[in-house]
Amino acid sequence: MSPVLARLVCAALLLPSLSARAEPSPYPAVPLQLSSATLPPNVMLVPMLDKAPLLVDVQQLTTQLLGKQYPVRLGLLSYDNSLPEPTLASLLGTVLDLQGALNKRNSGGRLYLEAEERGLVGDALFGVNQLLSGKLTTTLTGTLGGALGVQMGFPIAESYAELTRYYRGQPSLYNKPTSPLLQSVSSAVEGLVGGLLGASSTRYDSPILYRCQKNFVLLISSDTPSKDDSFPFSGDTLLTGLPNPPKLDDLAERAYQGDLMTGGTDRDGLSFDAPDFPRQNLVTNTIALGADQPLLAATAQKGGGRYQWAKNLAELSTAYDNAMREMVGQGSISVPPVSVNPMSRSVFQASYQSGAWTGRLDVYPVSEAGKIDLAHPVAAKLPANPRDRRIVTTHKGLVNDLVNLAGAASDDVKQLIGVNLGLGDVLGELFGEAKGVAVNLPIRRQYRLGDIIDSRPETANDGQLVAVGANDGMLHVFKRGANDTDYTEVLGYIPSAVLFNTLYLARNDYGTFSNPHRYYVNGPLATEKAGDDWVLVGTLAQGGKGLFALKLTPLAGDAAWQASDVVLWDKTDKSSGFGHLGHTFGRPIIAKVHTGSGDSTTWAAIVANGYDSADGVASLFVIDLVTGAVIRELAVDTSGGNGLSAPAVLDQDNDDVADVVYAGDLKGNVWRFDLSTAPAGWTSRLFRDGDASQPVTGAPVIAASGSGHTVIFGTGRLLYNADKAAPFAVQAIYGLRDNGQVGEYRYADRATTLVAQTIEREEMAEAGGASRMVRRVSQNAASPTGDGGWYLELPATYGERVTQSPLLLGDKLFFSTQIPVSPGGKCAPPGDGWIMALKAGSGARSDIPLLDLDGDEKYTDFDRVQYSDKPNTNVASGVKAGLGMPTELTFLGSSAKPVSWQPYRSQDGQINNRANLYTSLNPGRLGLRLTFAGAASDTSVGDLMLVAPPAAAQGMRLSWRELF
Repeated sequence: MSPVLARLVCAALLLPSLSARAEPSPYPAVPLQLSSATLPPNVMLVPMLDKAPLLVDVQQLTTQLLGKQYPVRLGLLSYDNSLPEPTLASLLGTVLDLQGALNKRNSGGRLYLEAEERGLVGDALFGVNQLLSGKLTTTLTGTLGGALGVQMGFPIAESYAELTRYYRGQPSLYNKPTSPLLQSVSSAVEGLVGGLLGASSTRYDSPILYRCQKNFVLLISSDTPSKDDSFPFSGDTLLTGLPNPPKLDDLAERAYQGDLMTGGTDRDGLSFDAPDFPRQNLVTNTIALGADQPLLAATAQKGGGRYQWAKNLAELSTAYDNAMREMVGQGSISVPPVSVNPMSRSVFQASYQSGAWTGRLDVYPVSEAGKIDLAHPVAAKLPANPRDRRIVTTHKGLVNDLVNLAGAASDDVKQLIGVNLGLGDVLGELFGEAKGVAVNLPIRRQYRLGDIIDSRPETANDGQLVAVGANDGMLHVFKRGANDTDYTEVLGYIPSAVLFNTLYLARNDYGTFSNPHRYYVNGPLATEKAGDDWVLVGTLAQGGKGLFALKLTPLAGDAAWQASDVVLWDKTDKSSGFGHLGHTFGRPIIAKVHTGSGDSTTWAAIVANGYDSADGVASLFVIDLVTGAVIRELAVDTSGGNGLSAPAVLDQDNDDVADVVYAGDLKGNVWRFDLSTAPAGWTSRLFRDGDASQPVTGAPVIAASGSGHTVIFGTGRLLYNADKAAPFAVQAIYGLRDNGQVGEYRYADRATTLVAQTIEREEMAEAGGASRMVRRVSQNAASPTGDGGWYLELPATYGERVTQSPLLLGDKLFFSTQIPVSPGGKCAPPGDGWIMALKAGSGARSDIPLLDLDGDEKYTDFDRVQYSDKPNTNVASGVKAGLGMPTELTFLGSSAKPVSWQPYRSQDGQINNRANLYTSLNPGRLGLRLTFAGAASDTSVGDLMLVAPPAAAQGMRLSWRELF
């Protein structure tokens, strides 16, 4: 069977079953971390096509191209085809000398559609086709042109010059009407009155609405420019100094290097010359249809864009899709997860580009002093030869390499993979088979990682391996090579729950409204050395209702391994015992659990069931790590509309075995699970009777507190579209004590049982010559009736919340907050947030500064602020993140200092499968840093250094600086 026929057969057999298999997702296709104010770019399509060379049916072509819906503001400029119809033109030619007027009129191009968000279907698409079909150069150079003595050609440069006038909101260079009229543009009356004789003196309405908006040209031509001989651009500052006539590539260079908007304000009321986005330029992408065109290649190169050569209409359609995705992607931003491995002195930053839906895993070197070298990231790579990849999947209990599974699996898998294709046509292309220019495959899949949005990289085997989930259908595992930043993929694992959905990725319309972006392996991961082997437990989050476990140890060695050596188990909500499994957003915990009397234990995965399960149940799964069998499921709420969030696991007696689990839910409750006996005796009870307006979605952190513990957690969620809609409920962070005697905390009783801390002040303050937005938190003491813990409410104006797990260092609490709606207008980073530093025991302001506000990594008076209302109160409790919504905080240590990193559990007894600091020294003297990432760009990484205060002071302090 030929590859082409195989692809058609596979598609015909499989796609109908795909729609039946796929459940409608309750989660938005576009990540909610992206601001609701993210701007679609302006894209002006400039088709310059002649029927003759390729017998192009223009109507068919525009149907194929303009009928595709992308999240852009799409406009159209092409030839001016507003000449009267032939009969009328011949008549006019006998009584009027219109030759000069006609030649002038048909110089340059004409604006047919202004750039707007549109989906051209039905009558609107027919109207555009009427404009273009049969009225381009073939007609105008034929009988009509000869009768009137009009010399037509390919005035591409003239059209491009007119286009720059449109983008700049200036009068037409060629006296064109500045308001397109779809239905009358080709009529004889409009052609005569509005075109031939009626010069328009009004200005174009520029499509550039905001100073940060991206602007593009997509020029498609089937021939080289000709008849570009009229350039009346005297006084045009953008074009001044060019030869007359100029070359197309020189015009594109001016538009790319220049500034389209000087002076004036955007729709946010801010200057187009504001320092955050001082220049609005134009990026030019080109596609040559038919013959290769070096001038178009040079035009794209000088215009900051990309050139593609399409030899036929099929390749043109793909090239168009490639260009549109790249333009959409360049106007997007990301919220990269960041992870640190203290053992390997590396920082791993995963990121994504929306629109194009590609991803990266960058490895940043870290110096011996613990400083991140942001100038020299190294991208984790795929094997040089696509056929060297090991892609493994599970289907109906069968575990094998993708290329082998077709021979053993059921018919539906054979349809999915194709017959005798190996890494060939269908999934071979999807997962990286190298192809040429303008292949029938989305650009995002030309051997790149898919978008990595919420899956935080996790290391194993002391940093030799790093794993991350991506929305290309796979969990990727990379192995370290010659140095700390050299990582190459050794495994791509496709969980069974997403296997069939991967064909959506192979369609050329992926990422459009008709086939929107989807999630696949998007959930958190956990890695741990369980006995002799490193094991990974993975989740899917929005990608599906599934869990899986992999043994990573074989991947670290050089010996050959089989798929069955690596895959331990793969479960979905259809698997026996997993009927209550939902979309798991909470990070699993790998821990030993009691299995019987005495010291009998086994390794298990402790996993919350997640959200939107079939019955809306909230439950905790404890799963045998090796077999995948459910040891025990503890359901705590079966009333529906709920789901359990990320668990926090506590070892109370320092024997490395899980004793207690705390986990919140969507209704604002926090549950306490007692696992200190054999499974038959495990129990659960309500620890906090919460309120649905304050859902708990992040994992708690557990701090030792006298004879008991304080369970610290934040409230708020960012899962559904409604979570970004005002009015917002007030969210908070809580610290609730558990000394074995407290029964149940009630939200309604918190005023009498908890100490309320407040944000007293939030203002811009000067410190060390720099301005920082800082916060001051109260220092309220516990009352005799209020010793059950504390809480701190956050401002609700822009929806501030805590969706990430806090972090402890000694008796200090650090956490990030997330603000999903930016108050700074359309061009502000998507969202915002704060880095907070408080006392863990009370939630109060620290007595000494914890934040190095001037960034000199020294403890000086410059780290103090002068609040306008209380100049003597000079400790900052929080600092604005300054790079969009900050992610979870992570420790990074100095290898030059005597730091001991212990895996598995913290000094407070919390089992977290992370490297934990163990030291008897002042942590502030150890060169420790906190790292986090943000949403301002795909390289937004911040770090906060812990430096020691003077000897007379107690505790440690935190140094903070922004790294954009």
